[in-house]
Amino acid sequence: MIARPIAYQGKQIAYNNASGSTESFELDDVDKIRKAIFSSTKLHLSSSNIEGYVQFGFSLPEEDYLKAVEALRTFQGMVAF
Repeated sequence: MIARPIAYQGKQIAYNNASGSTESFELDDVDKIRKAIFSSTKLHLSSSNIEGYVQFGFSLPEEDYLKAVEALRTFQGMVAF
């Protein structure tokens, strides 16, 4: 499945990175959104062959799927809407 994360484009995010520093920036393109999701939750989203979209895979154990859904919810709570 592919998705275009347009709800996050133009929004601000702030989170603590691995070194404990706070990172804050605007989510102005899909690559920054993917980087922010990975840096803040350790969830990796693959890029798609279609520009501006991310790719989701569902062929994983249910436990991993549920962790991914929770990571996306956590990320959503970090974004200033």
